[in-house]
Amino acid sequence: NILNCLIYGNGDDGLDAPNVDTILIENTEIHDNGDNGAYMSNSQNHDLTNCDIYLNGHDGLHADTVSFIDLQTCNIHDNGNDGIYLHNSNNHNILNCLIYGNGDDGLDAPNVDTILIENTEIHDNSDDGAYMSNSQNHDILNSQVHSNGHDGVHAETASHITITSSDIYNNQNHGVYLTDSHDHSLYNNYMYSNHEDGIHAENVINTEINKCIISGNNGNGIYLKDTSNNDINNCGISGNYNGIYGDGVSDTTIQNNEIHSSKNNRGYGGAGIMFISDTNGFFNNVITNNNIYDNARQGIFLGWYNGIGNPVISTNNQITHNKIHHNGLDETHPPDASRYGIQLANADNNLIENNEIYDHYQWNIGVPWGAGIYLWASYENQVKNNHIYRNDQQVRCWSEGSQRTPGPNYINYNYFCKQYDEPCISPVVGVANYDFDTTAVVDARYNWWKAPSGPSSPPDENNYDIITGRIADGLGSQVIGPVNFDPWAGLDSLIKTSQTSALTGETIVFNAKDSFACHMDGTYYDHIVLWDFDDGTYSNEPQTGHVFTTPGTYRVSLRVEANDNTLWPNIMYDWSNITITISAPGQPLTANADSENLGGYKGVTGKPIQFYSSATGGKPPYTYYWDFGDCSNTVTEQNPTHVYSTAGTYTVTLTVIDTESNTATDTTTVTVNEPQPLQIDAGGPYTGNTGEKIWFSVTATGGIPPYTFEWDFGDNTPPAHGRSPTHTYKQPGTYTVTVTARDQIGATATGTTEAAVEEGNVEPEDNVKIQSLQGGLGLKATIQAGDVPVDWTITINGKLVFGETQSSGTIPANTVETVKTSRVFGLGPVDITVTANHATKEAEAFMIGPLVLSVKET
Repeated sequence: NILNCLIYGNGDDGLDAPNVDTILIENTEIHDNGDNGAYMSNSQNHDLTNCDIYLNGHDGLHADTVSFIDLQTCNIHDNGNDGIYLHNSNNHNILNCLIYGNGDDGLDAPNVDTILIENTEIHDNSDDGAYMSNSQNHDILNSQVHSNGHDGVHAETASHITITSSDIYNNQNHGVYLTDSHDHSLYNNYMYSNHEDGIHAENVINTEINKCIISGNNGNGIYLKDTSNNDINNCGISGNYNGIYGDGVSDTTIQNNEIHSSKNNRGYGGAGIMFISDTNGFFNNVITNNNIYDNARQGIFLGWYNGIGNPVISTNNQITHNKIHHNGLDETHPPDASRYGIQLANADNNLIENNEIYDHYQWNIGVPWGAGIYLWASYENQVKNNHIYRNDQQVRCWSEGSQRTPGPNYINYNYFCKQYDEPCISPVVGVANYDFDTTAVVDARYNWWKAPSGPSSPPDENNYDIITGRIADGLGSQVIGPVNFDPWAGLDSLIKTSQTSALTGETIVFNAKDSFACHMDGTYYDHIVLWDFDDGTYSNEPQTGHVFTTPGTYRVSLRVEANDNTLWPNIMYDWSNITITISAPGQPLTANADSENLGGYKGVTGKPIQFYSSATGGKPPYTYYWDFGDCSNTVTEQNPTHVYSTAGTYTVTLTVIDTESNTATDTTTVTVNEPQPLQIDAGGPYTGNTGEKIWFSVTATGGIPPYTFEWDFGDNTPPAHGRSPTHTYKQPGTYTVTVTARDQIGATATGTTEAAVEEGNVEPEDNVKIQSLQGGLGLKATIQAGDVPVDWTITINGKLVFGETQSSGTIPANTVETVKTSRVFGLGPVDITVTANHATKEAEAFMIGPLVLSVKET
């Protein structure tokens, strides 16, 4: 027994005990010895209680091939190497200790099994707080590991490490580093403000991260590399570079987490979940029941955004039952690379199902390129049973820049609006397939397109179902490119006739049998039809013959009605119409190549031009032959479209032949121009003062809209995007401002202007934010300061609250710090108020002694 002793100033160890068992060291101070404070080897059953071990030349406690050491209420600090070094040993307890300021690790434990670290604070050590290798069965419980020079906890080639109810923060590298290990459990911990990742795991399997708060780390909240069979659930992950970052991840479940406010603070980051790799794919992962929102870039990114070579394809991942919204907030990043709820890249045969994905749009900054789901060079994926709404484009498929051969995707049974009475942001695209090769047909049947009548076409041209030929002429969201959208959830009125022209007294057969009413599950149901023949007569028969008795032009309409309360609250209607020409017998045959009376046609090269015709007289029905005057093949449709490749004025000839071979011709002209070159006016010159917002605005003409805009304000700040951005200069001077516009087909134009900035009163921005509140040993608040220091207070009120019920302090400007109460005790429910300058948060909790439990913001 060594009791109440002072052991100091010795040339080697303070205590050197090889091959000695059962030593009790109590109330003893061991310091300023030339080597170790205490050295033990080949022994067991030692107790160190209420000891202070410090300023020794090497380790505070060095134990080699030793078992059953108990350290309780010891201070081990400022030793030259490790605070505690354990090697080739097992079954140690470190309880209620302070381990800090040591020259290497706080705890260094190679080849050691079964360590319990409880109610211990390990901080400000030069290397790792706790280093463990080639070991297993360690528990870190109710401890604080912070402000160490490298990792908070570093476990290498280890297994069965459990970290519970501990705070791990402000370490210079990672909060927890796990490598080449397995079967770990991290439960109910708070990892925050570490300079790299909150949790960094490489070559790790069978590990669970549960009910942890991982916030405000300068790196990723959780980093996974070459890992498998891990679970991340019930965690709050916020304010990190990426929420969860993965490289080569498989068989991992991410569920029931809140993942938000990731920040793109140093390059390619800012996603809620970023699974990206150029060498490893991602396989058999499940991302389910998460709430992913307010991230700087994508909600979820999975794959590899590179079109060169043959990338590894990620497959068999499931993204289901998540709420993904309002991501892509970083306007400093290129607008085509951020505002997506889910983005797959080089990822095939994955499932996206039963998610709610909304508010990814850029129309308000002049770049309507956000998307709920973006499938880039990704094929054979199933996107079904999702609610996707308030995005610029609900689903986009594109392979631009990829060397892969495009393939199909299956987008079925989705709602492209939240509910039937919610207005959609305009412009809205339901499904866009920019792979115009027909081998890449997108199957988008059985979707609800916001309106019973189905999808619409883009404003400048009609879009047809690539399989059935049905036109997208509904009132719902747009469909773009080769998409099989027929049938859809809703109904469609479609007219077929035996002929569109006849003589008086002849019968024309009208057929509505290709009209439909379709449920969301793809099953058809009964509908009612009503024919209006424009001559005062009507019919409810799906197929009927009709005789017109008077010559003229008739606009016959078909109305279809049906009821499906899951889609629409009232009776659903759709209409279609067709023009019928009736001639008297013996009337000569005539042709009209401009039946809409347009006065000739106009268009631009490369874009379809719609032509309209009619015929009367002779002996119907008629055959139509169009010669477009550009040496192209003759077309035999009544109302065709045609694309001209060269600008000019062309004579278009329509020839009509009736059943008796009578012929009539008509000519018209079409004027075809080259698209006007893209031109922009950057506006200005602009003026303003330092510290004040200056509004900029650009106008664009020509090219093919929509346009995107990128601004360089000439002061070495990141570029801005949008038609009318604002910018604040910090230094006076005259700046050259450059704006670059890009149109839909990639043409660019650049304009310059000047901004003259004078000295103003630059007031620092008080962008203070109380990020989170956390219980445990006292109440902790993570506060983000802006350009001014932040004065904070934490007040705890309750019937049985004692000690320092109010704590306060100051946080430096432009920092994120976690502050906490000190020496406050209570029993029962309490009210909590946290203030930080003008910001306030209130919460309720329950206290047992110094423990603050069940914190709930009010």
